[in-house]
Amino acid sequence: TRSSSDDLFVGRLPDEICNEGHVVSPNMINMPTWNSNSAQDAALYTLMHMTSISSIRDDLLRKNDGVGGGSLVVDELKNIVDCGLDGVGVGDRLLDVVTGDGLVADVDREDGAAMAVEGAELGWLALQCMKARMSLSFLMNAGALSETYNYSSYILIAEHEAHSLVELLSHCLESRSKEGPGGYSGATFTLKGVLHSIRCLLAVEPGNRSKFASISGARLNALLLKVVARHALLSDEGDTNNSGNDAIDNEAVDDAVVSLYYMSQVGFHESVCMSSHGQSIFLPITFGKKSKSGSNSNSSKSVKNCDGKDVIVKVLTLYVGKIHAASSSKNIGRHAAIQLMLRASLLRFEGEVADLTYLGKRYPSRMDFDFTDELLAAADSLLIEKQTEGVRPKPILFGRRQIARYERYGSNKPKVYANPIIAAEDISFSNMSCSNSTIDEIAIANDIASSAEGLPGGESHGYIWKWEDGGRVAIDDVQSEVQEEERNTSHEFFAGADKKSRVEGSNDSSSTSPKHRGLLGKLGNFVSVLDDEPISIFGFRCTAPKCGRNTVVV
Repeated sequence: TRSSSDDLFVGRLPDEICNEGHVVSPNMINMPTWNSNSAQDAALYTLMHMTSISSIRDDLLRKNDGVGGGSLVVDELKNIVDCGLDGVGVGDRLLDVVTGDGLVADVDREDGAAMAVEGAELGWLALQCMKARMSLSFLMNAGALSETYNYSSYILIAEHEAHSLVELLSHCLESRSKEGPGGYSGATFTLKGVLHSIRCLLAVEPGNRSKFASISGARLNALLLKVVARHALLSDEGDTNNSGNDAIDNEAVDDAVVSLYYMSQVGFHESVCMSSHGQSIFLPITFGKKSKSGSNSNSSKSVKNCDGKDVIVKVLTLYVGKIHAASSSKNIGRHAAIQLMLRASLLRFEGEVADLTYLGKRYPSRMDFDFTDELLAAADSLLIEKQTEGVRPKPILFGRRQIARYERYGSNKPKVYANPIIAAEDISFSNMSCSNSTIDEIAIANDIASSAEGLPGGESHGYIWKWEDGGRVAIDDVQSEVQEEERNTSHEFFAGADKKSRVEGSNDSSSTSPKHRGLLGKLGNFVSVLDDEPISIFGFRCTAPKCGRNTVVV
C-alpha cells in the first residue's frame, strides 16, 4: 500500500519496483508481477490476512472510506485483479499457465527465452491476483461498498482465478507448498482462510458459482466434501481435527458445507432442469478405485469404492448429528447440510475422480480429490436411515433468469435475484431467526416462480414477484394493482355485510336478533372473501405471510 509521506514508490511503475535486477517482458509492463522477495508481495500478503480478521477489517474500512460509501483499499485491490482480466490481453495466457497448458514448452520457437520470462511473470501475476481477490472477498462480504456500487465488477472472479483457488485449496488440504514462479510455502495460506474466502465469493456474487461450474464444479465440490469428511468421520472431538496450519475446526467445516450448498444450485441433473445449460457435474459417481483388478489396499477387508451420493449423505448426516446435535435450526451450517440432503437425489453424479485432474500439472492429483482408504472405510461403516427426498424443482426455475422482488408497501426499489432459487435462499435465511422448522428451499423457489408466472398480484411469501426478462411491471403499477384489489375487496366486504344485515333485520324480531348479529354477519362475509386462508380459533382468517399456504416444512 502507498503512503503520501512515502517517496519510495512515487513516480515508479510496479514493474520498476518489484523487478529491479530482473529481466522484464515488454508484454508485462505496469503489471503487478511482484515476486516473493518484493516488498509489495509481503504487503499484499499482510493485507490479505488483516482483512480476514473481522475486528481489523472493520477498523481498516473505517479509516479508508472513500467518497460515496466506497473504500480506498477496495479500489486498490481491484486495480490488481483487473490486471488479470481478458480485457487487458493476458487472461488467456494466465489461464494457460494456471491450468498447465502453458507449461508445455515450445522449445522450437526462436523467442523461447522471452516466452519463459513471460511465463514466470504470469505465474507471479496469477498469485498476486489471487491474494487480492481473497482480500476483496473478505471486504465485500463485510459490506465494504454501498449498494450503489456494482458488486459484480469487484467480486466476480476470472476463470484463471477459479483454477488457482481450486489448486490452492488442494495444497492447503495436504499442507503442501507450490513450486516455481507464483509458488508459495505451505504456511503462506491457512486452510480456514481459504475456505472462508471461497464461501464469501459464492455468497456475495452468485455468478461465481457458475464460474466454478464452468471449470468443472466437481473439482471444488470434491475438495470441500473431503474437508467435511475428514472432520466428521475421523475427528473424535467436535472442535479440532489436527494441530497447526491444516487444523479444521467447526467454523472451517461450516464454511465448506455452506459452499457445497451454494454450489448445489448449479449441480442439478439435466433430467431435473430439462437442460444442461448452466449446470455442471456436482460430484463423481464413485469415490475410490473401481472394483476390478487391484484394490487400493492389500487387506481383503478394504473398501474399494463408495457411491458418491451415499458418501455425501452419510458425511452430512454425521456432520449434523456430531457437530450440530445441540444446535438450533438457526445455524446456517446445519441448514445448508439439510438442504443438501433434501436435494441429493436431484444432483448430477457423473464421471470418475481421475477426470478431475489437470493434464499438464502434477497437482492437484487424483488422490487430492479422492477419499483415502481410512475415509472410505469410515463412510462405509455408517448405517443411516433412508433420507426424505425434497421437492423436485420446476424446469422454469432454470429456464428464466432474473426475478425481481417488490415490497407490497413502502420502498419502490425492487431487489433483483439471478433466479428464483437464490431468491428462496434469501427467504429461508431471513426466516431462520424466527422459525424452528426446516424449510425446503426448492419448494419456496417453485412457489416464487409460479407467482411470477401468473398468480393474481404475483404475490408469494409476503412479496410481489415479477420476471425481469421482459414483461416487467413498474412498481407503481404493481402497487396500484394491489391497492385496487384491496379496495374492491373492502367494498365487497361492507356491501355484503350491509345487505346481510338488512335481510336479517326483516326476518328477525328485536328479541331474536341480538345487537352483535351485524358483527357476526360481517365476519361471515369476511371468511367467504378469504376462504383460501386458514381460520383461527377466534373465527378470523389468517393472512400473515409466515402462516398457512406459503410456509413449507418437512
